[in-house]
Amino acid sequence: MNRFDFYKELYFKEEDRKKSLNDALTLPIGIVSAQIALLSYFYSNYVSKGFASLPIWSKIFFILTIVSLLICILFLIFSYFELRFKKEKYFIETAFRYNYIGSVIEFEDYYIKKLNYYNETIQTANSASLHDLEENIISNFIESIAHNVKLNDKKTKRISNAKLF
Repeated sequence: MNRFDFYKELYFKEEDRKKSLNDALTLPIGIVSAQIALLSYFYSNYVSKGFASLPIWSKIFFILTIVSLLICILFLIFSYFELRFKKEKYFIETAFRYNYIGSVIEFEDYYIKKLNYYNETIQTANSASLHDLEENIISNFIESIAHNVKLNDKKTKRISNAKLF
C-alpha cells in the first residue's frame, strides 16, 4: 500500500466514523423522549393532584428523573453543537466544523500550475506535476484526518456521557 492509498483509506474511515456517531445519537434521543413522556404522565396523574401527598420515594424519583433528563439533554446538545469561549464572550457554533479535502477544481488548478512550472519536457513536467499533486492531496488528507479525529473523539465522549444519564 502506498502513502496515498493509506491516507485516503484513513480519511474515509473518519468520514464513516462521523456518520456512525451521528447515527448513534438516535438512541439517547429516543430515551429522552421516553423520559419526557413518563414525566408528563407522572405529573398529570400524580403531581398535579397533590405533590405533598405523594410518598417520599415518588418525589425523589420525580426529581432525579428531571435532573437526569436535563443533564442528558445538555450532553446531547454538546454532541451536536460546540461551545467556544472567545475574549470574554461565548457563542455556540452550529455544529462541529469538520475538515474536508479540497475540491476537484482546486486540485486541477494546482496541477496546471505545477505543469506550467515544470515546463521542461512534456513527460518530466507531467510526472513531476502528478507527483506534486499527489503530495498535495496527501497533505490535505493528513490535515483533515488529524482535525476530524479530534472532533470525532470529542463527540464520542459527549455521546457516551449522554448515554450514562
